[in-house]
Amino acid sequence: MLDREANVARMPSLSAEAGWFTRTPEDTVARVTVEDCLEQCTNRFALVVLAAERARQLSRGALPLVECKNKPAVTALREIAKGDVRFREDVRDTVAEFIEERREAGFM
Repeated sequence: MLDREANVARMPSLSAEAGWFTRTPEDTVARVTVEDCLEQCTNRFALVVLAAERARQLSRGALPLVECKNKPAVTALREIAKGDVRFREDVRDTVAEFIEERREAGFM
């Protein structure tokens, strides 16, 4: 179940009562969304590239910048949403340069 206002998902746990599910504070986990990440990196394509590269770094042994027990892809998104991971240069300028290079090479 997802509480959209608090951006928190609650996972049920089995209670002492036979067969009934209850929610406990330990079952609450924060969710990271694309919208959270887009506040830091406004280009969706750039976000995918950034998250994929950071996830590869994490899976190769880089230390995470946030405390969590998620897989590398989710950890990378958490780091981006928090603002700890970003591109070194302006994405817009880099994309514009790439497009210009492709045009000059005759690919566009």
